[in-house]
Amino acid sequence: MTERHRKFLAGLAIAVFILLSAVVAWFVGRPLIHHLHDPEAFRLWIDSHGWAGRLIFVGISVLQIVVAIIPGEPIELFAGYAFGFWLGTLLCELGALTPPVGINLFIIQSSAEGLTTNKIFKGCVPIIIIMLLVTILIWVFPGLCTFMFS
Repeated sequence: MTERHRKFLAGLAIAVFILLSAVVAWFVGRPLIHHLHDPEAFRLWIDSHGWAGRLIFVGISVLQIVVAIIPGEPIELFAGYAFGFWLGTLLCELGALTPPVGINLFIIQSSAEGLTTNKIFKGCVPIIIIMLLVTILIWVFPGLCTFMFS
């Protein structure tokens, strides 16, 4: 592949990313802005989408991490409104962990010769499982993290 082809593909990837971001902003961002003033309307809007609403929310969290200019605090507040404290926290954590873990895996793969991406993913699974278990542990026993404030 020539340098010209690489530059073309890089420009095409940026254009596709911008286009997909605009589509997400149009179909997801507009209803979110509409519900800014009414948390109950936001909760009902998310619930009307079933499990897809939760996936959309995780996608919004991922987008907030990737596109750093999107503020995270309103998204986290909406998580509390829509899903309650514990499920909202879990979904925010899922959205926040996905981009950095993925980027770091590919950085490791490009810098460590002889390691395949599959082998690196398998090595990260125990760490991700531990993080999810700690989240579930805090969910089941909230006193573990609130005992200092009571």
